[in-house]
Amino acid sequence: MRHLIHLACVLLAAAPSGMGAETAAVYQSVGTSTQRVKLELVFSTEGGGTAVDSSVTMEVSSNGDPSELRIGTEVPVPVTYSRDARGDTEDAPGAPKASFQYRNVGTNLTVLARSHEDGYRLRVSLELSTILGNQQIAGIDLPRFRTFNLRDDIVLRDGESAELASATDVDTGEIRRVRISLEVVR
Repeated sequence: MRHLIHLACVLLAAAPSGMGAETAAVYQSVGTSTQRVKLELVFSTEGGGTAVDSSVTMEVSSNGDPSELRIGTEVPVPVTYSRDARGDTEDAPGAPKASFQYRNVGTNLTVLARSHEDGYRLRVSLELSTILGNQQIAGIDLPRFRTFNLRDDIVLRDGESAELASATDVDTGEIRRVRISLEVVR
């Protein structure tokens, strides 16, 4: 069974996540011309006799400004969990006290594109994550996550494609691939 999901997004500059200001500065200092380019990233997962493809299509500026796409949900993850010395909290006797941080789960993509003498230099930062369920640790239900992370620099010309990654998950045997293609918007 093959599924294909197309998400078309026109994204402009946004504050990058996972890419510092120094990275953006490097991309902004290289090259002089600015052109809009359309990128398509195809994520493939194969395993258990099935293959699932999903893709993201983004139109970005080649001026070095970061473009971002976030699809998914935020999941609360407890970072501290305690009781006072008597087992009490200010809320209720014996009640646990917790504080939380939120984790983005789904597709998190940041792309920086810059005109280059050999085409377009792309810096891609991708995280694909899912919730696997909960696991009890010390009597507390904590969410478990499966995550695929990719960070890569690549130079592509108009009409070119390349495979950024191919990896086998050691736990499930699934094979994951990420392919990117570039087309100049005229």
